[in-house]
Amino acid sequence: MKVKIIKGICNPALGNFHPGQEVDFPDEVAEQRIAAGHCVAVDEQPKRLLDRLRRRGGRADDEPSDDEPQAKPIDKMTVAELEAYAADKGIDLGGASLKRDILTAIERAQDAQDADE
Repeated sequence: MKVKIIKGICNPALGNFHPGQEVDFPDEVAEQRIAAGHCVAVDEQPKRLLDRLRRRGGRADDEPSDDEPQAKPIDKMTVAELEAYAADKGIDLGGASLKRDILTAIERAQDAQDADE
C-alpha cells in the first residue's frame, strides 16, 4: 500500500523515512503505521481504509448499514480520519499533528480552493 509519511520513521527493519515522503509498504505494515499516526494512505479511499482497519481489530461490521451516515463532518473526525481525508483531497498539512492544527490546515486549503473557483 502506498503511504505518505507524516511523522518521521526510524526503524532498523523498515529504514528511515521523512515527512512528505511517499513509500510503498506491505499492507500489514502500512496499516500498523497508519494506526500509529506515522503516515496516511495515498492510494485508498479513507473510508475504505478505516473500515479495513476496524475489521482487523474486530470493531466494525463488514458493510455499513443503510441508516449509517456516509459522510462525517470534518470537525467530528479523528486525527487519523482527518489525515486520511487531507491525503485524499491532496491537502498538505504542513507537519500539523494536533487536531485543531489539522482542521485549520484543511479549512485554509478549502477556503483557498473556493477563492480560486
